[in-house]
Amino acid sequence: MHIFRPAKDHSLQVILVHSGGWTPGSKTANFVVPLFEPLTKTGYTWFTIDYRLAPQHPYPAAVEDVESVIVFVKKHAREYKVNPKRIALMGESAGGHLANLVGARNKPSANVAAVVSFYGPIDMVKFSKRLQDKPPSDGMKSFFEIKQWDAAAMAKLREASPSTYLGHQTPPFLFIQGTADTAVPYEQATLAVRALQERSHSVRADYRAGGCSRCHQPGKRSEIPGLQERDDHLAV
Repeated sequence: MHIFRPAKDHSLQVILVHSGGWTPGSKTANFVVPLFEPLTKTGYTWFTIDYRLAPQHPYPAAVEDVESVIVFVKKHAREYKVNPKRIALMGESAGGHLANLVGARNKPSANVAAVVSFYGPIDMVKFSKRLQDKPPSDGMKSFFEIKQWDAAAMAKLREASPSTYLGHQTPPFLFIQGTADTAVPYEQATLAVRALQERSHSVRADYRAGGCSRCHQPGKRSEIPGLQERDDHLAV
């Protein structure tokens, strides 16, 4: 787990969840790196984490890891000088799915104050519909252990869908989505906004024309003053 602490304490903390189709990726690689600088400039305390990856660790291992990180940060809130009631979860693509799912469930021990989702799926059943004219993709096979599009597959995807768990416990959400995204359809964000609004939840959406290319810039490890490494919790 990498931690950035600002010179002055801030009232909001952010936990970043990287992308990679649930299979590759890391806390300092892929598309999560461009988020480091704007978060640093805000003065937030932020954490960027690893989680167990498929195929060695299929669903729900990654979900459990994200929840465990939240519990860990809260347990060490005094050490990190963070407010355990002011933690936001931020993820993009596959990491957005994990953030959406953990946030939608918002278990008492691992609850967060808000979720920011960069093009993260909200309904995995509907997400899979456009894929079902072909055999399951590597990500579906590796992470969800789906070998064919049958009733068992739909049940697992429904279980892994953030939309399944939206309820009174769900915190405010912000969705950032490209209107021409070819990996995660634009309709996933509009579906999420509609579902939350129907439940009178606080939700905002930032729709970007095109595929949100500014957020899809892979980078090298970010050398930000104040970034610290901690290896005392699982693999994060």
